[in-house]
Amino acid sequence: MRTSPPGPARFHYPLSIPLCFCLGTLLAALLVAGPAPPGWCGQGAVKTFTSTLRQPFGGSQSPDDARTAAITRAKRMALEQAGTYMESLSVVRDAALDQEEILAVTAGVSKVEVLEERKYLEGDQFGLEITARVTVDTTVLEERVAKLLEDRAHLEELQAAQVREKELLARVEALEQENESLADKVGSVRTQAGKETVQHGFRTASMQLTAVDHFQAALRLWRDGSFSDPRQALEALDRALFLDPEYAEAFNNRGIAHGQLGRFRNAVADFTAALRLDPGRSGVYLANLGYAHLRLGDHEQAVADCTQALRTSPDNPMTLCNRGLALWELGQVEAALKDFDSAIRIRPDYAQAWFNRGFVLDRLGQTRKALADYTRSLSLNDRLPQAWFNHGMLSLRLGNLDVAVSDFSTYLDLVPDDVDALLMRGRIFASQGYDRQMCVDYAAACRLGFCKNLHHARTEGACR
Repeated sequence: MRTSPPGPARFHYPLSIPLCFCLGTLLAALLVAGPAPPGWCGQGAVKTFTSTLRQPFGGSQSPDDARTAAITRAKRMALEQAGTYMESLSVVRDAALDQEEILAVTAGVSKVEVLEERKYLEGDQFGLEITARVTVDTTVLEERVAKLLEDRAHLEELQAAQVREKELLARVEALEQENESLADKVGSVRTQAGKETVQHGFRTASMQLTAVDHFQAALRLWRDGSFSDPRQALEALDRALFLDPEYAEAFNNRGIAHGQLGRFRNAVADFTAALRLDPGRSGVYLANLGYAHLRLGDHEQAVADCTQALRTSPDNPMTLCNRGLALWELGQVEAALKDFDSAIRIRPDYAQAWFNRGFVLDRLGQTRKALADYTRSLSLNDRLPQAWFNHGMLSLRLGNLDVAVSDFSTYLDLVPDDVDALLMRGRIFASQGYDRQMCVDYAAACRLGFCKNLHHARTEGACR
């Protein structure tokens, strides 16, 4: 058996879980039941829904404020038409969604845009005509809807945005009625004050509607539990908060984007602001605060945040996992295991909980139990590189060399440039007498800056 210098032996540490940093593929022919809704057209894999709206304005409503309201209304009308189509999908029917949830799902899986806008004059009435379009790609529609329905936290964010938009449009409608009643009144100080109040109301509502639009732009970047482009999401959320500094959901999501970029102190500030503005969702914001404090190494505060969050949502497996990690870091091993056990009991298909419990069991020397937990974790999510690495390490410890090689190979498919895994697999190949494979791994590690093993193998004549 060929020898080689010992390489670094490490384990991947447990997975902290951002709660709302906070999901089969179904292929089916997508048909519209009954006649197509107004404004609907379909060609190939793309279906479109259009809506045209006329928005008169005058008095205390400026053209800019009228335009904002008109665009929002036209987009919403087109989304409602698309929502009627979405109700025909089996995945939507099976989920038994209400109308607001269907609208949120539709917004989450479609593209909404303004096609055309023009001014008009009818008699002495000025106005704007807006045409909006919703586009739905049916080739991946049911798959995207199914994923969205699994990500309940994201769906709730989409629904909250739709509800906020609806409330703001209702406020605009009330202002328009008041504006009309004041239009022919002149002279009195009281009337002038009323007009100024209405004008301010239009401006505020317009800014808040635009903030919702920027917020929705950020939500469209959400993919499989994180922002696909956190910097772009930050830009959209910064704009939303500039226009509406009391938008709690925007603060929460900006905190998430900061967290993805490793800016956890910024994340703490944003989650704290969200908690102050919207204590009704304290469970979400406290859980995210716990995650951020965990990543900052403030484990005692992380435990406190998660414990408080669990008073509101006692059966949240992600919060339990994050508290378990903080407790582990504080040396409270039994309490950490209890949290991981609870997370698994509540959600048996939660791969990260199995992984984290496996890690702690391994640290306690319970190798076979740890291996079983890693195996279960991978059966639930085979895209967890940390679990493949640690499973490989335990398999190596138990003498299952072929299994260890397979584990490290899968890990390297997911993380190709990991020197430790290359050296570990190379050492196993060396122990099995597979010099060619060993040399390939050592050479790959050398290209990444660690050449000691390759030099040693060359000295012994095993590699060129």
